[in-house]
Amino acid sequence: RDRTRTSATRLGIPRQRLAMIGDQLVTDMTMAARHGLCGVLVLSGETSRERLSRSEVRPDLVLADVGELADLLARP
Repeated sequence: RDRTRTSATRLGIPRQRLAMIGDQLVTDMTMAARHGLCGVLVLSGETSRERLSRSEVRPDLVLADVGELADLLARP
């Protein structure tokens, strides 16, 4: 069962408007890509810039930490 489809349907939000925020390339960002979600990688945990540069997985957005995301969302 595709839980992202179920969640998006339950929330009444198209999948393209949902984001997966995480610190792991292999699990979090791969899942985002596989399910058509925006992948937001935060570099405050498991993944470093060096590891990201060697990876084939490409998130849609890369941020230093979740606080940076909060700042982006607060902009008018």
